[in-house]
Amino acid sequence: MVRNAQNPELLQAMVVSSGGTPYPVKALIQMAKDITTGLGGYIQDGKTATGALRSWSVALSNYGAKSGNGHIAVLLSTDELSGAAEDTDRLYRFQVNGRPDLNKMHTAIDMGSNNLNNVGAVNAQTGNFSGNVNGVNGTFSGQVKGNSGNFDVNVTAGGDIRSNNGWLITRNSKGWLNETHGGGFYMSDGSWVRSVNNKGIYTGGQVKGGTVRADGRLYTGEYLQLERTAVAGASCSPNGLVGRDNTGAILSCQSGTWGTIGGKLKVTQLSTTGYLGQFDFCAIARMGNAEDAHYCQVVESQQVHANGTNTSIRQVVLRRV
Repeated sequence: MVRNAQNPELLQAMVVSSGGTPYPVKALIQMAKDITTGLGGYIQDGKTATGALRSWSVALSNYGAKSGNGHIAVLLSTDELSGAAEDTDRLYRFQVNGRPDLNKMHTAIDMGSNNLNNVGAVNAQTGNFSGNVNGVNGTFSGQVKGNSGNFDVNVTAGGDIRSNNGWLITRNSKGWLNETHGGGFYMSDGSWVRSVNNKGIYTGGQVKGGTVRADGRLYTGEYLQLERTAVAGASCSPNGLVGRDNTGAILSCQSGTWGTIGGKLKVTQLSTTGYLGQFDFCAIARMGNAEDAHYCQVVESQQVHANGTNTSIRQVVLRRV
C-alpha cells in the first residue's frame, strides 16, 4: 500500500498471491479478466504485475510487494480504498470487457484551460470555440455557419454559392469568370465593367444605358426606332446627328441645322430677278406672261440665278442642298 502520488492524503494498493502452485499463463490471463473488484492482473516474470489484456503494467517494487511467476495481482485504486461503492461513479482509463459504462462520462469535464493532446478523432454533435480552429482539411455533411471566414487559397463548392443580403466582392482587377467557356466580367479601372477575353453579351431582353457606343458597325435585325423628334430648321449639334420629325421623316444635322435627307421642294415667289441662294435644283412653275423669256439656272457653285423679261417670275421651285 502506498500514498497516491497526485493526492498524498489518499491511498492505493496492490494485492498479490504467493506460494502454492503457479498457474499457467493462459489461466492467469483468464482469471485477470474475471476479477471485478479492482483491476485484475497477473505476474509472469516475478517482478512486474500486468493488467488484463495488458491494459496496465506496474513494478511490484513500487508497492513493496513480492511474489513469483504464475501468480495473480490486483491493483486497488484510490476509489476502491476510499469506499467508492458504485462502478458507475468513476471513469476507467482502460477498457474493461463487457463494461463499456466504466469508460463513459455522465457529466461535463472542466479541463481548467488545459489541452487534449494526441486525440485520434473527436466525434461530437456541436462545437463552440472562442478562438481559432486550425486544420488541414475539413469535410462537412451539413452546414458551416459563422460570422466571417478567411481563406488563403481556393474555396470549391459542388453546388451554388448564395448571399442573402450581401455582395459578391472581388479585388485587384478580378471579377467573375466561367472557367469552362473563358468568359465573365471584371473591372480594371474605376469606369468600366469589362468582358473577360472580349466575349460578347447575349440576351433576349434589353440592353439599356445612358448612351450606347459602337466602335465598329451597328447592326439591327429588324428596324431602328427613333423615339424623340426634331424640327426641320431648328439648330442642332454636332453635325451628323440623325433624327426624325413628327411625321417620321428622317432628318440630319447639317451645318448646325436640322434638315431633311435629300431635301424638300421649296416654292419661292419672285418679283425681281437675280441671285436666289444655294440650291441644287430650280424650275419655273408659273410665268407672268407666257410670251416672255424666263429661266432659272443652277451654276457650278450651286448658286441659283433667275431672269425674266418684261414681267416677273411668279414661282420658282427650289430644292435645298
